[in-house]
Amino acid sequence: MAPDLKYVKARLGDTLGFSENDLARLYGVAVGRPLDARLVSLAPDAAAIVDRILGDIEAARAGYRQIALNEDQMAAIADTLRNYRFHSLVSLLAADGSVAWKLSADDAQYVAFRSADVVAMDFELSEVLRARLKRMVIWPEPSPPSDDRAFRDHVAELLLYLIELAGIL
Repeated sequence: MAPDLKYVKARLGDTLGFSENDLARLYGVAVGRPLDARLVSLAPDAAAIVDRILGDIEAARAGYRQIALNEDQMAAIADTLRNYRFHSLVSLLAADGSVAWKLSADDAQYVAFRSADVVAMDFELSEVLRARLKRMVIWPEPSPPSDDRAFRDHVAELLLYLIELAGIL
């Protein structure tokens, strides 16, 4: 039986906010059948394909990083998040069928663009960051998180990783 590629793509959307276009860029193929053929060639089942893609993404981030955040930038982004009042999170069904939470469109835009300002990202990259933040699962638990420092630190950690990815994928 062929791996469930809809699950694979949805899982990458949940995990990192990646779209089919992002996956196609990662592997240097076109969206559609060429991408599907490449994904199927990675591993025999959907879970293994997801793990392989996450490993390939991490390898690309580590090896081809164009945006290297310094301590001052990380602190400024964390401060921005600590002082921002988030709107209610939006619930969704994650790829695995569980209830999870993502940022509202307004929050994704604010967080992406303020962070892009700190890092001096151009508009195109900040738009990639906004789209990924809007798409990805921020909180994978059935109950919404408390709007506290731990949640904001969690968002900052995810955001810093996404910023580094925006420069390469």
